[in-house]
Amino acid sequence: MYLLQKLNHKFVSFLNNFLANHVDSINTMKKPTTNFPQLITQTIESIFLVPISLALIIVGVVTPKAVSFDLTETHDFNGDGRADLLWRNEETGDNIIWLMNGTNIIAGGSLPNVDLDWEVTSIADFNGDARADILWRSTGGANVIWLMNGTNILASSSLPNVNLDWLNDTGDFNGDGRADIGWRNEATGDNIIWLMNGTNILAGGSLPNVELSWEVTSIADFNGDARADILWRSTGGANVIWLMNGANILAGGSLPNANPDWLNDTGDFNGDGRADIGWRNEATGNNIIWLMNGTNILAGGSLPNVDLSWEVTSIADFNGDARADILWRSTGGTNVIWLIDGTNILAGGSLPNVNLNWSIKPLLIPTE
Repeated sequence: MYLLQKLNHKFVSFLNNFLANHVDSINTMKKPTTNFPQLITQTIESIFLVPISLALIIVGVVTPKAVSFDLTETHDFNGDGRADLLWRNEETGDNIIWLMNGTNIIAGGSLPNVDLDWEVTSIADFNGDARADILWRSTGGANVIWLMNGTNILASSSLPNVNLDWLNDTGDFNGDGRADIGWRNEATGDNIIWLMNGTNILAGGSLPNVELSWEVTSIADFNGDARADILWRSTGGANVIWLMNGANILAGGSLPNANPDWLNDTGDFNGDGRADIGWRNEATGNNIIWLMNGTNILAGGSLPNVDLSWEVTSIADFNGDARADILWRSTGGTNVIWLIDGTNILAGGSLPNVNLNWSIKPLLIPTE
């Protein structure tokens, strides 16, 4: 529930599939500290299943049969089942969308200029139309959602102001096919969820306070029940997943400890409807993927070292095969998409160079 700009998302990708046994720090189990709130366990009462005919319009989370998935975590602005790109100029406030088909740009369109006091904090489907919408937040605490159809703004609406101690991120916590908003107070450790219907807040709920040595590094559906879960990481390297239903914690589990040089991000790399975790070592350039089932690691792959001048700016399904792909961007403005299956690169393609005044939103890298 942190702003994506605040997270340790420098995970960069990958060429081949190797064994991960030689990576000592990432394979050492460590439980969370005693200060971490007690995890609540109860039974998940329903699983949300959809036919593939509907699932194919969702980015990066389905298998070739009926599966559960998070409808809302999409970068797909035009509803064709392929992730698109939102660019923002950090000098001028200009905004453009590239509509994508794999590594090809099929169309582009401009959005209104937005003052630099505003930042895109999330791209997600708030109204359940299988098209990505945009959540804006200002330096004064104002919040606005643009409901989108391709490069067109269908509607714009304000949410309540929230002071700047609170940072947000999105996921479909209650499984209704509409993105919700999670908030974390970086001064107090308090956490709340707004359950959303478009630009309307249906309900709110509090989660346990979590001390500030922990941060949310991803919100994603780890167990395939169509409800967003929360991945926590401590400054000491401990990792915990909360499996969620609305504002309730159904269960929690610890993952192996990974020392703080390792940064993570998530995407469904193998197309089983469950989020996986990618790790990048910001000191060495080493890379690892954990293929996940809930709080269990099914398999791990060690990936080739990638130069630290490259960073991932988006993990999304660009070619519509229900598997997350990786867009990486260099410090020189070069952009390349890797089309992924599990821990293997199926193909790659270059996009036009874009100068560094332009950023892909929302950011997957720290801004401070």
